[in-house]
Amino acid sequence: MQKNDVQGPRLRILHAAAELIPFVKTGGLADVVDALTNALARNGHDVRVAIPRYLLISDSAFPSVAVGSFTIELLGNMHAGSIHRYSYGRDVDVYFVDIPSLLARSNVYGEPDDALRFIAFSKAVLELPRLLQWMPDVIHCHDWHSALIPVFLKNLYTSQYQKTSTVLTVHNLGYQGLFSKDCFDAMGLDASLFNHEQLEFYGRVNFLKGGVVFSDFVTTVSEKYAEEILNTNEYSYGLEGVFRQKEAQFVGILNGFDGRQWNPETDPFLEAQYSRADPSGKAKNKVALQQELKLEFTGTRRLPLIGMISRLDVQKGFDLLLSVLEKLPNLGQFVLLGVGDKEIESHIARIAEGYPGAIAARFGFNDRLAHRIFGGADFFLMPSKYEPCGLNQMYSIQYGTIPIVRHTGGLADTVQEFDPETGQGNGFSFEEYDAVPLLAALDRAVKTYRTPHLWKKVMQNAMTSANNFGWDASAARYEEVYRRAIALRIAYA
Repeated sequence: MQKNDVQGPRLRILHAAAELIPFVKTGGLADVVDALTNALARNGHDVRVAIPRYLLISDSAFPSVAVGSFTIELLGNMHAGSIHRYSYGRDVDVYFVDIPSLLARSNVYGEPDDALRFIAFSKAVLELPRLLQWMPDVIHCHDWHSALIPVFLKNLYTSQYQKTSTVLTVHNLGYQGLFSKDCFDAMGLDASLFNHEQLEFYGRVNFLKGGVVFSDFVTTVSEKYAEEILNTNEYSYGLEGVFRQKEAQFVGILNGFDGRQWNPETDPFLEAQYSRADPSGKAKNKVALQQELKLEFTGTRRLPLIGMISRLDVQKGFDLLLSVLEKLPNLGQFVLLGVGDKEIESHIARIAEGYPGAIAARFGFNDRLAHRIFGGADFFLMPSKYEPCGLNQMYSIQYGTIPIVRHTGGLADTVQEFDPETGQGNGFSFEEYDAVPLLAALDRAVKTYRTPHLWKKVMQNAMTSANNFGWDASAARYEEVYRRAIALRIAYA
């Protein structure tokens, strides 16, 4: 093997995921897979990514080259497929898995036959090395959509993959890929695998559970979230026993953020660019954001602007937000950018209409506005019920927009309560999932904002701490996991 100057032998790593920017994105998974694979490639590894080819991945937008074809049998039906390589302007080759009968849909998820779609995708990924004549040292699977790859590798493709290890990353345990027992027959596995220790979960098939059981190593996206999964029923969603059995091969690795796309010094969407050394431009961004959203311009009054960008979902703390939303105008202005649950959207829209000039709500995906909120808001709110890692609090820290978060998961790993006595800390947090501690955290934050020397200190702390959340350190930890997984595979070969 070719030697990497820093981390040891060069590895061949194949990632399998349902999302990847800029091709398809419904959440943070797409950003994480892109950033991690590029960080690994920068470290000298041979890294490739396989994703489904949905309808929105058109050849006109993303021209690719066919590298081979295959067929997948599901319940007696043959599904023709092919693999296409996209490499234009990228350090990491991307392979589109094209199965028109199953994957060429407008929706990424939520189709009635999702079980069959991702069974087929997982089997197709295992055909890719044969077509490329390229055998990976590690296949890194992301979430339930590709969690069956370790199951198939160790039960259907054993002879072809004797020297390939598998790693599964759980990005959000709240989504496990639960389907009726009927889909088990489509997998082509021995019937004995449908049992409570492997693939069965209260009479249903659990894709993620199978991946945890059969992977050589399992990771999740922050150290705190790993602890929560192992130690609390609330966060393990019924899989606590499975994870405890895997504890020796289970670690939390905090995601990083991509400083190339999220940087106030170079952000083209901002009214004025700024830095930790010279943050003066942030005030101009605030005024521009207030004007754009028709929020009342406060002039010299020290009235803070609180921002929130989120999926509209109870997991993100929206039941808690709705209980305090009409109190926020007493503390400052509030802007929300979100998409998701329509009932939550209608509640927020109705409240916002009653507070023109104080509350602004925008619904839908708007990348430009997201950047302007990070650049123009004073605070960033994340009152999540649980948060495996979170990226938005890292972006806000990078932009000097002080996070106010619930102390859970990756939020606890990245946000430390600001102490006005010591001058330490980069944000504000609360633990109990209740309106009273949330309002107390908001009150502490606003008091700090109104004390100029403390406000300057917490902003400096936040922007300095952003240096801790890049991808280099996280990628190095993943490399350690890969080598441990390879060692385990060799030991049990």
